Amino acid sequence: MCRTKDLYYDEDLMISQCIDCKRIGLQLNNILMNFTVKEFKKYTHKLSIVKFDENAYDFEGESPKIILKTDDKKINYCLDYQEFDQLRTGCQMSMLMLDTEEILSQI
Repeated sequence: MCRTKDLYYDEDLMISQCIDCKRIGLQLNNILMNFTVKEFKKYTHKLSIVKFDENAYDFEGESPKIILKTDDKKINYCLDYQEFDQLRTGCQMSMLMLDTEEILSQI
């Protein structure tokens, strides 16, 4: 079992990192993901350049949602604007925490 430290936390999103193996875990409602630090940086960068309005789909009777792919081509997840913005913000804040820790470790 990993010993974790929180990188970001709010009502529906938690991002943490294992103190020992350095893997990053992300939980957004019922979605669970884990990354190496390199994978998380790449994922965060991709989220930061995606424009919701240009990539969202209209779902009948619901608000527009963006579909995000996973490494498994059979599994995707969709988020409305609020969920997507929450995920993007949380990942960016987590990256700031990781970058800050890296800078402080060099002092």
